[in-house]
Amino acid sequence: MENLTKNRAWKIRSNYQSPQDIDRLRSGLVTVVYEVSGLRLSMSRVDIEKIVRQSYKSSTEKRISAHTGQIYRLLNEVKAGDLAVVPVNKGNSILLGRITETVQISGSGVISLGMTLLREGVSLKEFDQDLRYSFMAIMKFCEIRRNNAFSRLEKIAQGSNKPLCS
Repeated sequence: MENLTKNRAWKIRSNYQSPQDIDRLRSGLVTVVYEVSGLRLSMSRVDIEKIVRQSYKSSTEKRISAHTGQIYRLLNEVKAGDLAVVPVNKGNSILLGRITETVQISGSGVISLGMTLLREGVSLKEFDQDLRYSFMAIMKFCEIRRNNAFSRLEKIAQGSNKPLCS
Protein backbone atom coordinates (compact mmCIF):
# COMPACT_ATOMS: atom_id res chain seq x y z
CA MET A 1 0.00 0.00 0.00
CA GLU A 2 1.23 3.49 -0.87
CA ASN A 3 2.43 5.73 1.95
CA LEU A 4 0.01 8.66 1.92
CA THR A 5 2.04 10.68 4.45
CA LYS A 6 4.82 11.50 1.99
CA ASN A 7 4.65 14.55 -0.23
CA ARG A 8 3.19 14.27 -3.69
CA ALA A 9 3.22 16.24 -6.94
CA TRP A 10 -0.02 17.43 -8.55
CA LYS A 11 -0.58 18.83 -12.04
CA ILE A 12 -3.10 21.67 -11.84
CA ARG A 13 -4.44 22.89 -15.17
CA SER A 14 -6.04 26.27 -14.71
CA ASN A 15 -5.73 27.68 -18.24
CA TYR A 16 -3.53 30.52 -17.02
CA GLN A 17 -2.69 32.68 -20.03
CA SER A 18 -2.86 36.40 -19.25
CA PRO A 19 -0.37 38.47 -17.24
CA GLN A 20 -3.08 38.91 -14.57
CA ASP A 21 -3.41 35.14 -14.25
CA ILE A 22 0.33 34.76 -13.81
CA ASP A 23 0.32 37.56 -11.21
CA ARG A 24 -2.34 35.62 -9.26
CA LEU A 25 -0.06 32.58 -9.27
CA ARG A 26 2.88 34.69 -8.12
CA SER A 27 0.78 36.05 -5.28
CA GLY A 28 0.27 32.51 -3.98
CA LEU A 29 -3.08 31.28 -5.24
CA VAL A 30 -3.75 28.50 -7.72
CA THR A 31 -7.35 27.68 -8.62
CA VAL A 32 -9.32 25.00 -10.44
CA VAL A 33 -12.86 25.67 -11.65
CA TYR A 34 -15.39 22.84 -11.75
CA GLU A 35 -18.62 24.89 -11.47
CA VAL A 36 -20.10 22.53 -8.89
CA SER A 37 -21.94 24.11 -5.96
CA GLY A 38 -22.02 22.58 -2.48
CA LEU A 39 -18.49 21.21 -2.28
CA ARG A 40 -16.82 20.98 1.12
CA LEU A 41 -13.67 19.43 2.55
CA SER A 42 -13.63 15.73 3.42
CA MET A 43 -16.66 14.87 1.27
CA SER A 44 -17.06 11.24 0.28
CA ARG A 45 -16.78 10.22 -3.36
CA VAL A 46 -20.49 9.26 -3.32
CA ASP A 47 -21.55 12.70 -2.04
CA ILE A 48 -19.33 14.46 -4.59
CA GLU A 49 -20.79 12.38 -7.41
CA LYS A 50 -24.34 13.33 -6.36
CA ILE A 51 -23.66 17.05 -6.64
CA VAL A 52 -21.55 16.67 -9.79
CA ARG A 53 -24.51 14.91 -11.43
CA GLN A 54 -26.80 17.78 -10.40
CA SER A 55 -24.43 20.34 -11.94
CA TYR A 56 -23.50 18.33 -15.04
CA LYS A 57 -26.98 17.22 -16.15
CA SER A 58 -26.10 16.95 -19.86
CA SER A 59 -22.61 15.47 -19.37
CA THR A 60 -21.41 12.00 -20.22
CA GLU A 61 -20.82 9.34 -17.58
CA LYS A 62 -17.12 9.53 -18.40
CA ARG A 63 -16.95 13.27 -17.62
CA ILE A 64 -18.98 12.86 -14.43
CA SER A 65 -16.73 10.05 -13.24
CA ALA A 66 -13.53 11.90 -14.16
CA HIS A 67 -14.52 15.14 -12.43
CA THR A 68 -15.81 13.26 -9.38
CA GLY A 69 -12.44 11.57 -8.98
CA GLN A 70 -10.48 14.77 -9.52
CA ILE A 71 -12.59 16.73 -7.04
CA TYR A 72 -12.39 13.93 -4.48
CA ARG A 73 -8.59 13.94 -4.61
CA LEU A 74 -8.45 17.75 -4.42
CA LEU A 75 -10.67 17.83 -1.34
CA ASN A 76 -9.20 14.83 0.45
CA GLU A 77 -5.60 14.15 -0.58
CA VAL A 78 -3.73 17.42 -1.25
CA LYS A 79 -1.75 18.70 1.71
CA ALA A 80 0.75 21.37 2.62
CA GLY A 81 4.22 20.49 1.37
CA ASP A 82 3.02 18.89 -1.85
CA LEU A 83 4.28 20.27 -5.17
CA ALA A 84 2.03 22.10 -7.63
CA VAL A 85 2.95 21.76 -11.30
CA VAL A 86 1.05 24.37 -13.29
CA PRO A 87 1.31 24.49 -17.09
CA VAL A 88 1.13 28.11 -18.30
CA ASN A 89 1.17 29.85 -21.66
CA LYS A 90 -0.81 27.05 -23.32
CA GLY A 91 1.45 24.45 -21.73
CA ASN A 92 4.64 25.89 -23.23
CA SER A 93 6.20 26.48 -19.82
CA ILE A 94 5.74 25.18 -16.31
CA LEU A 95 5.39 26.92 -12.99
CA LEU A 96 6.40 24.96 -9.89
CA GLY A 97 5.14 25.78 -6.43
CA ARG A 98 4.77 24.33 -2.95
CA ILE A 99 1.26 23.92 -1.54
CA THR A 100 1.07 25.95 1.67
CA GLU A 101 -2.60 25.70 2.55
CA THR A 102 -5.27 23.13 2.20
CA VAL A 103 -8.19 23.67 -0.09
CA GLN A 104 -10.58 26.62 0.00
CA ILE A 105 -13.88 26.34 -1.86
CA SER A 106 -16.11 29.10 -3.17
CA GLY A 107 -19.86 28.65 -3.51
CA SER A 108 -19.54 28.53 -7.29
CA GLY A 109 -17.19 25.55 -7.38
CA VAL A 110 -13.85 27.34 -7.57
CA ILE A 111 -11.31 25.31 -5.61
CA SER A 112 -8.23 27.26 -4.49
CA LEU A 113 -4.93 26.23 -2.97
CA GLY A 114 -2.37 28.46 -1.29
CA MET A 115 1.01 28.09 -2.93
CA THR A 116 4.54 29.44 -2.60
CA LEU A 117 6.15 30.01 -5.97
CA LEU A 118 9.38 28.03 -6.30
CA ARG A 119 10.20 28.48 -9.98
CA GLU A 120 8.40 29.84 -13.03
CA GLY A 121 8.89 29.82 -16.76
CA VAL A 122 10.54 26.40 -16.75
CA SER A 123 10.91 25.18 -20.32
CA LEU A 124 9.46 21.80 -21.18
CA LYS A 125 12.97 20.79 -22.27
CA GLU A 126 13.94 20.74 -18.57
CA PHE A 127 11.71 17.70 -18.06
CA ASP A 128 12.06 14.13 -19.27
CA GLN A 129 9.45 12.83 -21.70
CA ASP A 130 7.58 10.81 -19.06
CA LEU A 131 6.92 13.99 -17.06
CA ARG A 132 5.93 15.95 -20.17
CA TYR A 133 3.33 13.28 -20.93
CA SER A 134 1.90 13.79 -17.43
CA PHE A 135 1.77 17.56 -17.96
CA MET A 136 -0.24 17.04 -21.16
CA ALA A 137 -2.93 14.96 -19.43
CA ILE A 138 -6.35 16.34 -20.27
CA MET A 139 -7.49 16.33 -16.64
CA LYS A 140 -7.68 19.62 -14.77
CA PHE A 141 -6.08 17.96 -11.76
CA CYS A 142 -4.04 14.77 -11.40
CA GLU A 143 -1.12 13.32 -9.49
CA ILE A 144 2.26 13.05 -11.20
CA ARG A 145 4.01 10.05 -9.74
CA ARG A 146 5.69 7.78 -12.28
CA ASN A 147 9.43 7.16 -12.08
CA ASN A 148 9.98 8.94 -8.75
CA ALA A 149 8.38 12.11 -10.13
CA PHE A 150 8.16 14.01 -6.84
CA SER A 151 11.89 13.79 -6.18
CA ARG A 152 12.77 14.75 -9.76
CA LEU A 153 10.35 17.68 -9.79
CA GLU A 154 11.60 18.85 -6.40
CA LYS A 155 15.16 19.02 -7.78
CA ILE A 156 14.00 21.03 -10.80
CA ALA A 157 11.95 23.33 -8.55
CA GLN A 158 15.13 24.03 -6.57
CA GLY A 159 16.99 24.98 -9.77
CA SER A 160 18.87 21.78 -10.58
CA ASN A 161 19.29 20.52 -14.09
CA LYS A 162 17.03 17.78 -15.34
CA PRO A 163 17.51 14.76 -13.07
CA LEU A 164 17.49 11.37 -14.76
CA CYS A 165 14.64 8.90 -14.34
CA SER A 166 15.23 6.57 -11.45
